[in-house]
Amino acid sequence: MDTIAAIATPPGVAAIAVIRVSGEDTLRILMKVFIRKKGKGSLPSHRVVLGYIVDPETDSIIDEVLLTFMKSPRSYTGEDMAEISCHGGKLVPKLVLRAVLKAGARLAEPGEFTKRAFLNGKMDLIKARGILEIIEAETEEAVFLARERLLGHTSEKLTELRENYLNFLKDLEARIDFEEDVPQISEEYINGKLSQLKENLETLIKTGEANRYYFEGARIAILGKPNVGKSTLFNDLLGQERAIVTEEAGTTRDVISESVIWNGMPLTLYDTAGVREAEGRVESIGIGKALELSKRADLRLLLIDCSTSMTEEDLRLLEKVEKPRIIVLNKIDLGEKIKPDDIEGETVVEVSALKGTGISELRQKIMEYLEKPEISGTIAFTRREGELLREALKELNEGTERWKEGYPLDILSFHVRKSLEKLELLLGISDIPEETLSRIFSEFCIGK
Repeated sequence: MDTIAAIATPPGVAAIAVIRVSGEDTLRILMKVFIRKKGKGSLPSHRVVLGYIVDPETDSIIDEVLLTFMKSPRSYTGEDMAEISCHGGKLVPKLVLRAVLKAGARLAEPGEFTKRAFLNGKMDLIKARGILEIIEAETEEAVFLARERLLGHTSEKLTELRENYLNFLKDLEARIDFEEDVPQISEEYINGKLSQLKENLETLIKTGEANRYYFEGARIAILGKPNVGKSTLFNDLLGQERAIVTEEAGTTRDVISESVIWNGMPLTLYDTAGVREAEGRVESIGIGKALELSKRADLRLLLIDCSTSMTEEDLRLLEKVEKPRIIVLNKIDLGEKIKPDDIEGETVVEVSALKGTGISELRQKIMEYLEKPEISGTIAFTRREGELLREALKELNEGTERWKEGYPLDILSFHVRKSLEKLELLLGISDIPEETLSRIFSEFCIGK
């Protein structure tokens, strides 16, 4: 691989900036741009050396720096690597980077250092994502969960589960391939192994889903027909006047969003256009956005004006808005023609968004759903990682059903292996297309 370089610290005025270099030509490039202040000879590995960065074309000194060279494989990327600590500011780091690029390095792509660490076996995908999440964490809880991934605790649990898969597959395939030489596997053993694998997957899914909102955040959409009080409730939940509130129906024509942190969890609230038969192109676009957002939300607040009887629009929304959701009966200060008992099988909260009544109870219900206090653990997965685990569970369930229906062992083995493949994709053990890898690591900053 060619040698890459980038500024690893944020731009702006600061005491120190760090330039990273990684690749097989790292040492050769350093010899062109670095002059030791004291001593001679080759650069020692994992030692901080004081010296100067010079322009390789003119030999003019750019800055006094501290240089740390790290010999492969004992480095972040697994390659020869260096970190140059120079003075901060808007210009000096750029001049140091330019000198390194002149000497033969190329500018790194976003996340390319971490991508190389992954490709060189220094970390799996779970740990790599943990680095991004700890950088982007907005709360202490998010830092804690990301650190668990970065330290490898999450990977350990997944690797242990993978070993259980491999041991089970070894027994199944030995019986399939050497039927005459290997004793028959008991039905009790197979059912026990399948139950154990499914139970482990279900636990990972539940715990991972319960905690992922802390570092990914949760999306909460406020939905309802026009003039039902969505914007007023939106402002109440934010604790500030963010959305325009009038008595005119259809005031909100587009999706308005704002972020808040409750109980250490980042949330994004969305105020949406009232859903009805649109009276114009602009309103129609707004309604379309509201319905699309509803599908992508983690939780939906469906507002119903309880001061009037249930309308056809309310009934259509009850059918259309997906779960999980909380039914919010608004305008209780004007009287209640709709009671919580009138809506069966739903979580219902009564409020007066105008008066602020019931808002604390609504917040409590929202957090009860998102925090899932009945589930404990330090594992968290992203939405995509959770999908892979659910796909793995689906394959196991299909294999179990076919086994119980009398299908042979090779069919069961096929489904168990397909389930294992999803787990290996999660860890990054199986072959991953270059395009997919690039998409994953492009979310990182340039110097990471």
